[in-house]
Amino acid sequence: MKKISRESVAAIIIGIGVITANSYHVLAELITNPKDRVFTGIAHYFADYFLYVSHITQGAHGAWFMTKHLFTNESMSPTWIYWIYTILGKTNAIGIHPFAAYNGSIILLGTALLILWWNIIRDLFPKRPLTQLIAFLFITTASNFPGLGDFWFSPTPALNRLGGVPHQFVQTILLLLTIRAFLSAAHTAKRPSVLSGITRYLLLCAVSFLAATASPIQMLLVTASMGIFLVISLWGGNRSYIASFAAVALPAFFGAYLTNAEFARQPILAAAKLWENSQPVSVPVWQFILALGPISVLLPFGIRQYLTNITPLRSVLGIFAALSLAAFFSGVPLLLGTTPVRWLSPASIAVLPLIAALGFMEVSRLTDRMIPLPRVYIRALLLLIYIAFTVPSLYTQVQARVTPLRSDPTMQTLNHVPAPVMEALTAIKSTPGNGVVVTDPSIPYDVLVPVISGKRSFTGHPIHTLYPQVKEELRHKFFSGLMTDPEARQFIKDHTILYILASPQAVRILERYPFLSLSFQNDTVSVYIATGITP
Repeated sequence: MKKISRESVAAIIIGIGVITANSYHVLAELITNPKDRVFTGIAHYFADYFLYVSHITQGAHGAWFMTKHLFTNESMSPTWIYWIYTILGKTNAIGIHPFAAYNGSIILLGTALLILWWNIIRDLFPKRPLTQLIAFLFITTASNFPGLGDFWFSPTPALNRLGGVPHQFVQTILLLLTIRAFLSAAHTAKRPSVLSGITRYLLLCAVSFLAATASPIQMLLVTASMGIFLVISLWGGNRSYIASFAAVALPAFFGAYLTNAEFARQPILAAAKLWENSQPVSVPVWQFILALGPISVLLPFGIRQYLTNITPLRSVLGIFAALSLAAFFSGVPLLLGTTPVRWLSPASIAVLPLIAALGFMEVSRLTDRMIPLPRVYIRALLLLIYIAFTVPSLYTQVQARVTPLRSDPTMQTLNHVPAPVMEALTAIKSTPGNGVVVTDPSIPYDVLVPVISGKRSFTGHPIHTLYPQVKEELRHKFFSGLMTDPEARQFIKDHTILYILASPQAVRILERYPFLSLSFQNDTVSVYIATGITP
């Protein structure tokens, strides 16, 4: 049995630490969950979290690539966009609850991503174990200077770059696998084994297609970087990458086309995309440099080293990063009607920590000439300086996730749901009918409706529904008793509402409506059913 190197052991320890930090806010809340509460394991913004978990729930009940829109009352056609989550739902077959499936996938996918990065790093810096370890440390922990350089959706803090949402992990993994498979297929083509080459090309087509459906803009950049690399190779007389490029470009184009067409076809997805594109993102170069943190100081020293003895893997990754940054700071995103942050990704931005690792080694070599100390001491000192800046930033990232879960009463309630509420939602699930559920605005359980009951919720996600402000106003008016009997009937009819989830305070108001009948009640919530109203 081959002995594991010290560098690999150190990489494993670093990886475990980062994976733990990435999920600490969930694990800490799980440990403190009261026995009379149901823990939901909120991993990030609660509305997005329950949206994704609702798709996992649908996957658990039979869906594979098609899923319903459960956070809106309108009848929308199924979509395959959330295929990652419906597939995760299949873990229910072995007894894994959707909440556990979501958070477990974050840990497993994070581990897979770090293993992939470790293998890429070893290929980038062969026979240089210390450089490999420094590069892995920077890939996993490099973050902005604490409190400086932050911008919306930035991949520069370590935990953002690692990923806090399953589809973010999948996107990064698929992009990196596409690059690896592109180079590997071309290398295999030089061998006499035709079957092995065909198999690799087929796998490359599949990975490229999936990557394009998961992240069309990033696959555009990956394909462009491969195209530039192909031109450079052809200029040097190397034609071995032509077939590999075709195996990437054609499936990527088809996957991106299908994804964009699906977003245009689905009103809710189009509205969500419009909202995202309207978010203000204006990041000057100096702010981006601050967002890179301590590694920004090392980058100038590593660029020449990165370009020395350039390999195909270094070339493609370097071109990918250059195109990503050039697009981000240019007017191209706005010209194409997209937000600039979509042109940055954990996959492209990670090249900078790799270059910084080479810069670290170069700085230690240059310092060794000026300071009469053993090089090992100089490297240890540089590492301590890096850690002194990075640990506070990592702590800030962890606290930014922990604080809302503990300080926001709504988040606390949704993360530790009272058992009576789960009983009411389960009662709705067992009640025949596919009508919409409207929830009393004084209780925040509308986001749980699709996950637990499987029914459509009138409200719950401010983006993944149509006319959210109008709907909020209508339900406030309904539960406050400001609707007349005919208005309330029309409200129920227009929005195909069948179930009403109410707080004890709202029962007095709802009893005024003769078309509502009590279906379930406990000390916490009540469930009414609308009767005699035909949509």
